[in-house]
Amino acid sequence: MVKINCPQSLGITVRFAGEEPTDNVTRQYNETMKEILPRYGVEFCEIPRKEFDGELISASKVRAALKVGDFDKIKKLVPKSTLQYLRKRTGQEVKEEPIVSDMTRQDLRSFIG
Repeated sequence: MVKINCPQSLGITVRFAGEEPTDNVTRQYNETMKEILPRYGVEFCEIPRKEFDGELISASKVRAALKVGDFDKIKKLVPKSTLQYLRKRTGQEVKEEPIVSDMTRQDLRSFIG
């Protein structure tokens, strides 16, 4: 890690990073930041890894599900915006139906009053 004066000049006071319980290199990087950054007035905040069904969510799991087109699994692992992006990127885009899709204009007028 190289010491630079950038955090102070940019007003950075906290560095966020995701917890990494499975990758040794990234885990060591986080540990190093946790030790060094406070010396330069930067708080280190490690965000716990999100879980689903008792398993850690990882990009590797999302990529594996994407490889076989398992969008039901992907839907459980990623935010809606990411799911929409992946569907669009792979040609699996799903058009969302409007809430009033089965209503005619007359039905809608009656409903509104």
